[in-house]
Amino acid sequence: MQTPEIARPERPWHTLTLEMPEARGQRLHFAWSFDPGDGGGEYPLRSEQAWFELPAGLQLDLLDEQALLVFALMLHWPLLNLVRPVRVRLPRRLPDAALETVQRLCDLQRVTLARPGARATLGASPLARRIEFVCSGAAARTAPAPATRPGLASGMSGGKEALAQLFLARAAGVPVLAVTTTSPQGAATEHTGPHRASTLSELSKVDGVTVVEVRSNVRESYRNDFPRRLGHACWLTDLLDCQVYLLSCAAVARCSGVDAFGLGMEWEVAAARCAGGLPEPHPHVMYGPATLAALSALLAPAGLRAESLLVPLPGSAVQRLLRRAFPDALRLQASCYSATDGARWCGRCPKCVRTAVFLALDGGDPSDVGLDWGTVWRAGSLGLHRYVTKYGLLGSPRTVDAADRYLVEVLDAIHELPVGATVRRLATARSLGAADRARALARYGTARLVYRPRPPRARAAARSFKPAALAFVHPRYHRALTHLLAEHGLQPDPTDIDAEISCIDDMIAYVTSPMVPTTHAPAWRAAFPG
Repeated sequence: MQTPEIARPERPWHTLTLEMPEARGQRLHFAWSFDPGDGGGEYPLRSEQAWFELPAGLQLDLLDEQALLVFALMLHWPLLNLVRPVRVRLPRRLPDAALETVQRLCDLQRVTLARPGARATLGASPLARRIEFVCSGAAARTAPAPATRPGLASGMSGGKEALAQLFLARAAGVPVLAVTTTSPQGAATEHTGPHRASTLSELSKVDGVTVVEVRSNVRESYRNDFPRRLGHACWLTDLLDCQVYLLSCAAVARCSGVDAFGLGMEWEVAAARCAGGLPEPHPHVMYGPATLAALSALLAPAGLRAESLLVPLPGSAVQRLLRRAFPDALRLQASCYSATDGARWCGRCPKCVRTAVFLALDGGDPSDVGLDWGTVWRAGSLGLHRYVTKYGLLGSPRTVDAADRYLVEVLDAIHELPVGATVRRLATARSLGAADRARALARYGTARLVYRPRPPRARAAARSFKPAALAFVHPRYHRALTHLLAEHGLQPDPTDIDAEISCIDDMIAYVTSPMVPTTHAPAWRAAFPG
């Protein structure tokens, strides 16, 4: 949506100077410097260098200068809107079309940042670019078109999307490199827990899967609250992590000679609508279809294509497919960032809550992945009602004070009890332990629930997919994907999503048209002055 002009003094221009990335042994080294100018300020990364260490046997000399500079831009473009106005100096000349494509990625991200409460912090015009690229030196060298073989370097976090994408590609007969990036950040434990090593060890035994670990120091230098200090409702991890993981996957793909890389992405991240003359993409647009299309265009000279296999599937359907089609993979699922003492799950964070809800909606039990319903139940007032609402499973509670009552309603829907069922009947549900049954009865007795859940909608979301979104999945996966969806009871969703599909198409055309001219690119450029 076009946002109004906000009169604010123009800040002095900052300067971000990127050094030429280098391959030293098995490490890719990136360096930069940030000059805040007269206005002061700091960069979202504390350090002025980062490295990515690839395993022995991968040929880093296959990376030419243009690919290395694209990798450097992947590391920084999600941060540029946070330090505008900024002038980015590059040590080699890249094609103007490539730089315009990066600008347009920043345009789309700026729309997601220009939310009420954050707009005033974005400067005189919330959507104005105020980002410049200045190239010096010779043109970046490109190597001859490389010979590649079919394969997918797929990001492996241990989450449901990562596992589902890996096993779907394997079912399609495409060799998979499971690329895990180990780069600890703050108190988060998803890169350091013992369950991670166990998952990778088990995956290494799967035919057709090669586990590749990339080590990096980049996440330890995050100023993670930097966006929030500017008024944005996100952390730096939300903006940059996906590009860090995509960078690792792209480097592994190029150095191992396969033709594709990517991350698992569910429909909720892909979906977007156009309103007021501009798109309204998901806040995680940084790994949505438009970003993958832009990276495909930028890295086409290196013989690479970015892709995701899961675009047609809502998150709950991804969980259903993993549980039913790949039960051996389900026990490996773990992506909690708050687990401690060697546990796979904390039972309280959003990832744990979503996993428990999605499994239960499909008739499974959270204990299938090592989650305890009792822990999730007791943490309900800390997040279950909010995150179930966020994912569109049920209606919203009227007040925060109703959190516990709403949690009971959520469990009511999960166990498919009649609308308005008594808490006493709910308390006999098999997943609740004795202490939780006693708590429910002591607090609510046999009082009837005051809100009306919509369980059919929740169950339908877990059992359907968006057939029109198959257009965003590479054809080599279509046969295996459609077969598995039909075999495991995932039906085409009849809901009209033409508006969303059209908007995604427009975003892809907008970001790629500078490099791959099209006739239908939307006229959005004028909305981003500068």
